Amino acid sequence: FKKLFSYFCFITYYQGKVEFTYDELTTFLRKVKIENLTFDVESIIDDLVNSICVIYKDGLNYRFAHRSFQEYFTAIFLKELSDENLCKMGLEMIKKDSFRATHDSVFPMLYDMSAERVEQNIFVPLLKKIEEDCEGDKYDFYLSQMDLTLEFVDFDSPDDIRLAVRMDTGDESVRFIRKFSFRYRDPSREYSDGKDFLSYLKKEINYEIGETLNVRDFIHIKEFADLLRKTWIGLSVETIADLKNILENKKKKGDIDLNELLVL
Repeated sequence: FKKLFSYFCFITYYQGKVEFTYDELTTFLRKVKIENLTFDVESIIDDLVNSICVIYKDGLNYRFAHRSFQEYFTAIFLKELSDENLCKMGLEMIKKDSFRATHDSVFPMLYDMSAERVEQNIFVPLLKKIEEDCEGDKYDFYLSQMDLTLEFVDFDSPDDIRLAVRMDTGDESVRFIRKFSFRYRDPSREYSDGKDFLSYLKKEINYEIGETLNVRDFIHIKEFADLLRKTWIGLSVETIADLKNILENKKKKGDIDLNELLVL
């Protein structure tokens, strides 16, 4: 039943459907083809609605009781795929709707279930594809793919001024990677609190706390670029720029560790 429901959730998620007529519901369930598994569609609908209550009837239509059910079991479906099919399906989902892939819970849930497989079968192939157009320094390349709007904000007091990303409307595939890149930051790496950067902005462009500025408007200025790179934002971009190497080296180390188990 779990496997059947995960197939159904994936099919409906991929089609962007969370509400169905009865005919649509039966059609989606009949699309589920699992070897050595037969089931009665009407009985399955009865179980989904009345026994485990993950789908409910709303007037003449049916809906997921909560979208998280659909997302969780879509992640379950992906986890059970072979490495080859996980790569194919994961990249296709990101390509089809990268905004949804970045902002809903399917890939974070899948990552929590099987981080290493996500790294090697989704992150690494996606990074290779993104970097096909990269010429020169990867940091500069990735920064150019991010349409970042920055802001210094007053948090708890006038003395607690912090640099924040107000908006990121850049390349969606890069935004997807950026969502996970924080997990790979080097904890020993120090970065500037941004005070020098703020002083520079106040002096050179009369910047005031709370104003927003688009990085693309100033990144050609060397001092601006250098000061930005020293902040947590620069560290984040550097992490993304080095992420493919980080993940490939992680796999190599894992392979070596496994091989050592075989040595007497």
